[in-house]
Formats: sequence, C-alpha cells, structure tokens
Amino acid sequence: EVESGKRLCVVPGGKKGTEERHMGHASHVLCMAISSDGKYLATGDRNKLIMTWDAATCKRLHIFTGHRDAVSALSFRKGTHQLYSASHDRCVKVWNVAENAYVETLYGHQDVITGLDSLSRECCVTAGGRDGTVRLWKIPEESQLVFCGQGGEVGLQAGGGSIDCIQLINEEHMVSGADDGSVALWGLTKKKP
Repeated sequence: EVESGKRLCVVPGGKKGTEERHMGHASHVLCMAISSDGKYLATGDRNKLIMTWDAATCKRLHIFTGHRDAVSALSFRKGTHQLYSASHDRCVKVWNVAENAYVETLYGHQDVITGLDSLSRECCVTAGGRDGTVRLWKIPEESQLVFCGQGGEVGLQAGGGSIDCIQLINEEHMVSGADDGSVALWGLTKKKP
C-alpha cells in the first residue's frame, strides 16, 4: 500500500536454473513496465528473460524468451497490452502480453539499446547508446526514422557521447539524455534536436 508504505508482495529470486521453483528472476532485474490499465507488470533481466506478472497478485503469468542478450528496457503501448522490449542484442521485440505471443523483431541499431519508450500510437522510440542514434520505429509501416547526434551534429564523433535514455513527451516531441551530461529536445518531424 503506497500511503502506509507497506509492502504488498515480494517475489523472491533464485539462482540460474531455479526460475520455475522460485517464480522470480535468477539474475539482475534491469527494467520493468506496467500496462496503462494496471493489469500487467513486465520485468526484464540480464539473463535475456522477460517475465509478465499479474500486477494485483504478483503471480507470474509467462516467461518470454528470444533476446540474445540482456533485456535493457521495456514499455507497454498505452491503452493496449502490446509490450516493446529492447536489448543489448541491438534489437526491439514486440509482444502481445494478453495472448503470451511474440509479434515481431525490429533491427537497426549498431550498438546496445539503452532506452525505450512508447505512447498510444503503434510506434516506439529507442536510444542506441554508443551508436549515437535515436530511432522512431513505425510498426505498421515497417519503417524507422533515424535521428543522429545529441548535440545537433549529424552522427557522434568516435569517442564522443552515448545517447543513453529517451522519453516521449507527446506524439510529436521526445527528449534524450547522454553520458556527456547533455539533454536534447527533439521534434519527431526533424532529425536534429
């Protein structure tokens, strides 16, 4: 309960290979997301697993597999049970949590994906860390827009910064943060901050 500060439930983790007995992750939980209706919680870990949970009871519902490296970011599309997952394997996967189903994989980043966000449109944005790009993925069109460089430069120089986090403000604007301390506001119709 938030007001009283009481913990309602805890799902203990365990050692690798014990996920079935302990019900929780056997490795570091790196990210989580909750569906906009509050029904589902999704968690991603260093062992490449995504677990979905009933948010009210903390009962594990499903384990999604398919990433080849750590799951670094998760986001539910608002108003749906569609889940986007990003990974150090440089891809984004789309899942239907209500049906425990894999939908598709999106490729394009040249380095680990460090951030991910989505709103209600069928698209998501990702930050590609050291590849110096932010990508807007348009799912129905099977296309992506690539935004280069945190400081307005086209592409970051070798040894330059890493774009590490991304957040959509609304359907037209996003903001990104980099390891050099800069924050950039982007228009989704422009390719520079």
